[in-house]
Amino acid sequence: MLMETQAPGLKPQVFFPVSTQKFAILSIASFGIYPIYWFYQNWKRIRDAQVPHDGVPYHGTRVSPLLRATFAPLFIIPLLKRIMQQAEASRVAVTWNTLPRGLGFVAVSLMALLPDPWWLLSIGIFEPILAPLETCQQINAAAGNPEGVNDTYSAGNLATIFIGALTWMLLVVALTIAKPVTSP
Repeated sequence: MLMETQAPGLKPQVFFPVSTQKFAILSIASFGIYPIYWFYQNWKRIRDAQVPHDGVPYHGTRVSPLLRATFAPLFIIPLLKRIMQQAEASRVAVTWNTLPRGLGFVAVSLMALLPDPWWLLSIGIFEPILAPLETCQQINAAAGNPEGVNDTYSAGNLATIFIGALTWMLLVVALTIAKPVTSP
């Protein structure tokens, strides 16, 4: 089940497994940091799939997972294209388009730059990724879910949810009781 663009002998590409519910909850609780982690994990798997089983590096596209995750809005469309290619190779039906999903992610990312309280709209950063995430889940299922489905919460996940919930509550209280500053 190799991607058609991969050289023979390369490892099959499997994407970072995470359930849709866990992805959405951790995205909201982490104020949009979890999707960056998801990007990193997927780019890491793409890079690792480029190394054949014999350990000799494949001289294809060089992928730096950390840089691509850090600059996710610049690399969202290439990631979505990779997901689309792997879905095709895995015979998984895709019902979403790369460009609208990528541009939607960029638009929601830019909403973080808006003034109070409008920046809160950026919390929806995970929504444009949901359909590609579900495609990744189907690709992983077609490969036999070698890493499982990742639908349980670790201690770190629970700590993120707890701290995120407290932060969200404080933010809502602050925005509710804050008085606008007016000039005399």
